[in-house]
Amino acid sequence: MFRVGITGVPGSGKTTLARSLSSRLSNTFNTELISEYAREYISKHGTINYLWEQYRITNKQIEWEDSVKCEILVTDSPIHLGLLYASNFEIANDKDLMCYNDIFKLLNKHRSRYDIIFHLEPDIKPIADGIRAKKHLEDNWISESNMFIKTIFNCLFPSNSFVIVKEINLDKRVSFCLEKIKQLTYNINKE
Repeated sequence: MFRVGITGVPGSGKTTLARSLSSRLSNTFNTELISEYAREYISKHGTINYLWEQYRITNKQIEWEDSVKCEILVTDSPIHLGLLYASNFEIANDKDLMCYNDIFKLLNKHRSRYDIIFHLEPDIKPIADGIRAKKHLEDNWISESNMFIKTIFNCLFPSNSFVIVKEINLDKRVSFCLEKIKQLTYNINKE
């Protein structure tokens, strides 16, 4: 299975790109879109207040991805983004530290999970939609988190290919991503 992850801070257009990209890929490949489990969790249970909730969300995201059989998997929530959100919690005691370490160990088991990561820069200011935490709307958080995402996917848990998508227009974003996937899948099939 060829795995495609789309990263970026909240509001960068991950979900929109993931939906459009998977729709276009499904014309040629058996493609599955695995959306962000955290959205479903927040819809059912409200805001995420505890580190153990982030651990559960990360596990569920892994389960969702592992449950599909397809040629290409596309997700707007690569599991390693769980480290970004886990890092937002204050480590108040030994139990919190243990949980944070467990998240890191879980992610490390799936170290190079994705064949390609498309990273979207925070060009659009996110809106308050009831899903995003208030701090996710702050310029400082956005800037620091964008840098941390790049560290996560370039240094801590590198994918086979990390590509920054500079296009703003959705059609151009999709075309750019399709071309990169085509290059990689062609090289994979050629070997």
